[in-house]
Amino acid sequence: MEEYQKNVLKYETSRNSAVERAEGVIGSVREEFGWAFVNKGDPAIYRSWLIKVWGAQGVLVGIYILLILYLIKRKDG
Repeated sequence: MEEYQKNVLKYETSRNSAVERAEGVIGSVREEFGWAFVNKGDPAIYRSWLIKVWGAQGVLVGIYILLILYLIKRKDG
């Protein structure tokens, strides 16, 4: 019984240590990239977030297209 209790204690200590490290990593990811997560269960918040993100991507695509056209024109000229 004593051997079993020692093994259980060793197992629980190792497990708790690993869980605490994992929770720390998850917490730091949430802190760093929390802005990227959205509650999909709330349609109003999700819809506004989606429109904002797609709008930003559209602006970037437009800027890149204009930049490519400018560079092509400059190369040909």
